[in-house]
Amino acid sequence: MEMEMRPQRRHMGASLLLAARSGDLKTFKSLLSPHNNQINIDVVQTPQGPHQHNLSAPHETETIFGVTAGGNTLLHIAAQYGQPRIAEEVCRRECSLISAVNVRLESSLHLCAKSGHLKASEVIINYIVRKGGFEDVLRVKNMNGDTALHEAVRAGHIHMVKKFISVDAVSASIVNNAGMSPLYLAVMRNSPAMVEALLQPSSSYAGPGGQTCLHAAVVRCQEITAMLLKWKPKLGRVSDDSANTPLHYVAASGDVRIARLLLEHDASTNFIPDRNGLFPIHIASRMDNVQVIIELLKHCPDSDELVDGKGRNFLHVAVVNHRQRVVRYVLERPNLEKLLNDQDYEGNTPLHLAVTVGGKQIVYDLIRDERLDSGVMNNEGLTPLDLSQKQNSDMGYTLNATSLIIRCLVDSGAIFSPKRYDLHKRNRTFDLASEKLYISLSQNLAILSMLIATVTFAAGFTVPGGYWSSNDSLQVGTAILSNKYCFKVFLISDTLAMVCSLIVTYWSTYLGGHMVDLNIRKRYCLLSLTASWVAFASMNVAFGMALMAVVSPQSWAIGTIVCTITLAAPLVMLLTVFWPVINLLRITGFMKGLMKTRQDPQIKMQLRENLSLNINWLMIRVACRVLFTYVIIFGLAMF
Repeated sequence: MEMEMRPQRRHMGASLLLAARSGDLKTFKSLLSPHNNQINIDVVQTPQGPHQHNLSAPHETETIFGVTAGGNTLLHIAAQYGQPRIAEEVCRRECSLISAVNVRLESSLHLCAKSGHLKASEVIINYIVRKGGFEDVLRVKNMNGDTALHEAVRAGHIHMVKKFISVDAVSASIVNNAGMSPLYLAVMRNSPAMVEALLQPSSSYAGPGGQTCLHAAVVRCQEITAMLLKWKPKLGRVSDDSANTPLHYVAASGDVRIARLLLEHDASTNFIPDRNGLFPIHIASRMDNVQVIIELLKHCPDSDELVDGKGRNFLHVAVVNHRQRVVRYVLERPNLEKLLNDQDYEGNTPLHLAVTVGGKQIVYDLIRDERLDSGVMNNEGLTPLDLSQKQNSDMGYTLNATSLIIRCLVDSGAIFSPKRYDLHKRNRTFDLASEKLYISLSQNLAILSMLIATVTFAAGFTVPGGYWSSNDSLQVGTAILSNKYCFKVFLISDTLAMVCSLIVTYWSTYLGGHMVDLNIRKRYCLLSLTASWVAFASMNVAFGMALMAVVSPQSWAIGTIVCTITLAAPLVMLLTVFWPVINLLRITGFMKGLMKTRQDPQIKMQLRENLSLNINWLMIRVACRVLFTYVIIFGLAMF
């Protein structure tokens, strides 16, 4: 008795797999049974009726329905390894395998597209066209939703793309699970030829996140951008999920040529805001793309009137994001003067925002412009000087951006809003954050001072030149260079450095405890900083004079060079630390006329309790302390 059963897949034999991979057609044919699409079924008659006893192909032949561990059929193997003769033989014997998929839901055309084997794909496609009924094979999706066309585009096989499009142009309209169309992938590959092949009437332009292929093109290639605008002119106005148009993307990337292309195509896209109310000119300002701003103003002169959701123009945005190039561009353009004193919905001018964000360099640039009004009050009745006073400037005037801004505003003639000064005195209280800040500073000073103390203590017993070891009992154990002036300078400077560092160590250890009042901690932290400067300068003198004592008088030149370097090191360090002050004086022009200032007496009275305004000589005073240390050391060594 015979039973008809559907052929079953089974694991592919190694010999057949190797023959298919290598393209050995003779071996391949010999391993397949003549009627491979049938399975021999042995049926045994039992009292209960016919019973299936064995289901297999003949023992000495392979079945064409065998699959690999990944579910690949013989047609998959032929496609993957580019064996057109094997593919043709498989299709001739069993064309139903054309629609078979592996465990990744990939058809044989997926593997052809990945590997780029055109001839193998042509064999399969020819059978699709000839036999019919397999028209949807090119539209089969794998686990990621990719069709064979997606894979061909992703792999960059332009010949495969053209072949698939010629057979089924509708496949270009399919998007994968990530929302990407083949055209979007082609743009991402920056391939104009592939994009041109995919510009079909039915092609999808979709991308992830609501993007179009034009969003991807504008940040990559001007040629592709022009092609897409010609293909579908409406793409210039299509926004993504965040309401960003392609012009927003260009404003961020800074490509002025593509920006010009988009504006010439449709300048009205400049007036489309994103979800946050930002226009392209705001984005360009945020990214400091001055050339794009120039192009936007050229095509849309009224772009300077555009404000975001907070009522801020593009100068406000530049100030908030510390974009100095944009600020300077506005200052150089007379027709943009109105932006300098323009207020947002909270009444803040660009100067208000510059003070708030601590952009001292931008503050310097703004206040030097005579067109700027530094006395404008915002909705809270605060001028820029009022705002600067509200910022935290506890930790030292010279290195604090807010403190520099205050001085800069005062020297430029900025004013406070009208108020009773006695009711607006700054409350000098310290919170937990300030306490932690001073504790951290004292701990750092303790580490620094301990290092200096260790080095200077060791140097005191390993003196330069060594000790006498003669039989003269009066000289044994004494320093050989003890009579040299350089050696005496070394001893005094080394001792001073060690003593100052030990004092700083004790103070810092004492101040690190929570039982110490914060005002006392602050006072002693400042004293510790001064002592640290003295210790640092003295250690440099000790090192230089020790070398000088050893090399002189035979090598006065090298000794002089060494001493010059070591003595100048603390002064160079001061220069770098106080550079913000020097820069402030340079920019505001107060280096002229013996650094004269024009501070209003009432402003002086209001600010004197929260910081000292006399910083013109601050760096000079600190430098004098270092020089005075040198004078003490070299003077004592004369005795």
